[in-house]
Amino acid sequence: MVIDAMDLLRDREIAHPSQIVSSTLADGEFRLSLAGYPWWRDRTGDDDSRIGFRFSGVTSGSLDVKTLLANWDDEWLEQFEIELTSTLDWANPDQFGIYCSAPLPNPIAVYTAVENYIFASRALRTPGDYLNGAGRLSTFLEIASSCGYLLATGPEPIRSIVVAELKSQSVRHTVHEAKRHAEGRLLVRLQGSAFFCGTALAEFD
Repeated sequence: MVIDAMDLLRDREIAHPSQIVSSTLADGEFRLSLAGYPWWRDRTGDDDSRIGFRFSGVTSGSLDVKTLLANWDDEWLEQFEIELTSTLDWANPDQFGIYCSAPLPNPIAVYTAVENYIFASRALRTPGDYLNGAGRLSTFLEIASSCGYLLATGPEPIRSIVVAELKSQSVRHTVHEAKRHAEGRLLVRLQGSAFFCGTALAEFD
């Protein structure tokens, strides 16, 4: 039987134990095979039933290979979620470039506000994905001390956060709108890994 994995997770409550049997990643497709208690079936059976998950059109994200290879946890599906990317504000392809024409008096306040948003929204992002040069804090601080620079690029929540900080610090700025490449249709979170993909299917007998 092959069904939509997001529908399966919505309709069935995951039960333990479960462990990884195998995992492969090739040509933009991630496959995961697990054995354990058959929570996915109408009729339960022994604790060694198998289910496979196939994630196709993987575009970006990260896989925690160490966790995949360790395979020691019998509650491996404890953290397993699939979300529609369209419901995630931080993944919106609409982007805003925010340019400043004066030094930023308190750049750390902007950095902290963006960092707090990332944490609260569980975004697969870092401040460096939004703030110019913030891959290294020292570079970001140097950029924000100049007289004309691109401060940030991001979706509406980032625009709102950064512009509010700029207004509170009385820094002259302009905002330009653009659009970036859209992420995959789905976001999958799985035991320390998180990635975007186009489809997610569950396969079992």
